Amino acid sequence: MTKQTIRLLMPQWQGGNNPNYSFGAELLAWLAPDNDQPLIQVPVQAYNGTPLENQNGIYGRKQLLAQLEAARHAPNM
Repeated sequence: MTKQTIRLLMPQWQGGNNPNYSFGAELLAWLAPDNDQPLIQVPVQAYNGTPLENQNGIYGRKQLLAQLEAARHAPNM
């Protein structure tokens, strides 16, 4: 088995219930120098001004589960 390194951009803000976290992830991705590693971007719904719904004591649970599903990655070996 060979090891691979990827660059993962997942501007997830729903877990902290703070839309500014998304900007922080984008800023760090911009600051990191480009290299030959593949960049994997996980789609994250942008903040639209609507408060996150509390489901089973978790704000944004629906969005968080969708992001985790989208983050699954099986690199070609």
